[in-house]
Amino acid sequence: MRNSKVNEWNSVIKGPKLDLASISWDFNDSVSSIKVPSGMQVEVYTDDNFGGSKWTFTADNANFGSAGCNDVMSSVKIIINK
Repeated sequence: MRNSKVNEWNSVIKGPKLDLASISWDFNDSVSSIKVPSGMQVEVYTDDNFGGSKWTFTADNANFGSAGCNDVMSSVKIIINK
């Protein structure tokens, strides 16, 4: 499924890639937690276009401050594990 807010569907990583700086919602540099469904992992990046520092989450994280990435996320990749 392709979402109009998702920049690209990448068959290599089996999931959408989203550049938060390019969407109309103001999520850029304002995300503080994440829910990761079973069987998926999420890579978050400090810069747009998947650049800068990267963190990988395989489970929910209610406080990005504890991971050192609070309010700095600008792009994200969602990976469906097989």
